[in-house]
Amino acid sequence: MIVGNIKGWFDFGGTPGSVQSAAYTVAQKSGGANIKRDGVSYALEVGTKLRSGDVLETLTGGQLTITDGNNKVICSQNSRASIQIDEHSGLTVQIQNGEAFFDVLRPLRANAAGTVVSSQNSTFFVSAPCGSTNLYIFGGSVKVGNDTYGSQTAVSIIQKRIAKSKLSVNALNDFCITCLRQVNSEKRPSCFTNAQLTALTASRSEEKTASLESKLQQETSTGIPDEKTAEKTSEAESKSTKQGGTIPETKTPSIKSQQPAVEEKGSASAASNRSAASSTAQTCTIEIRCDTILNNKKDLKAGKNAYVPADGTILSTVRVNFKDGETVFDVLKRVTTLTDIQLEYAWTPMYNSYYIEGINNLYEFDCGNQSGWMYKVNGWFPNYGCSSYKLKAGDKIIWCYTCKGLGADVGGSVQ
Repeated sequence: MIVGNIKGWFDFGGTPGSVQSAAYTVAQKSGGANIKRDGVSYALEVGTKLRSGDVLETLTGGQLTITDGNNKVICSQNSRASIQIDEHSGLTVQIQNGEAFFDVLRPLRANAAGTVVSSQNSTFFVSAPCGSTNLYIFGGSVKVGNDTYGSQTAVSIIQKRIAKSKLSVNALNDFCITCLRQVNSEKRPSCFTNAQLTALTASRSEEKTASLESKLQQETSTGIPDEKTAEKTSEAESKSTKQGGTIPETKTPSIKSQQPAVEEKGSASAASNRSAASSTAQTCTIEIRCDTILNNKKDLKAGKNAYVPADGTILSTVRVNFKDGETVFDVLKRVTTLTDIQLEYAWTPMYNSYYIEGINNLYEFDCGNQSGWMYKVNGWFPNYGCSSYKLKAGDKIIWCYTCKGLGADVGGSVQ
């Protein structure tokens, strides 16, 4: 009975027509999120009815949405918010840490760093970094103290001093962009259209890709490891561990296209640059994707959601210089090192090749017993290890994470 009362198993609403009876509930949750109620903390579940005094906390990679059918509040990752529900004044969300997005039809208040924001029929964003408050208004109007601010206004509050400016689309982070896309409609448009948001995302992606390609070109000019030197150092590399972690327990890999084995371990951080080959640099492209996980999140191991990008793209397509004799593995290792993308691999003497165990902290079996990493070049899935595939000019490399059918969901089913 005590557990049931705390977790709200016997909640049936309040007085008909009251705010309490409207029952703010957790409508959506991704990744890890906890609730603290009556001094007891436990994992938050979709469908939980909220009470005054509840404290909600999202973990890294986590996100949650609460709603009463009219108002919607979306808490970003690493956020902490307390809930107060009053029959007369409605819902108050106190942002203790992190950020939240509000899509409001009924009266609602947000409190961040002592600043009370009240609104009705509006869309806005609140963040509370280091004792200050940032407020972005996308539609309708919002009241801060005695002042009211309209759409496309940015308000910054530090030690009760208020500064306002016109909100630029360039100020939006990925969380804001994703939330705005969800709520934008013809009936309730925001100050930024979906076309503007798409253009902003594309522009940032292009800038990131251009910056990475520039780094990769500089890396090529300072020296690319040649094949013979790599072979001589493979044994030493295979015995090292990934930086800042421990070697995971040995497993029997199942993704045949890499000719897996599990005898010795290695890591991207252990490899060092060797002398450059004498041949002329050529180019290929590489991309890393795990979008299949988006349709199989129910099978994803707890805590792994933090490593799955919203669109499933770990690395957008980027052009890379390489020299004669270099392999798919060489390029993958160099790119992940420059982009700080975690990479772990095992040297397999039986096949004289490397097997890729994990990229971006996503490993084999993390999303089902048939899941793991596969690679394809020009649409073809080679049936041998990535360090055995020597590149040719113009090759298009894609690393993809399979969840079902040993590659069937990415077009590379193993027979």
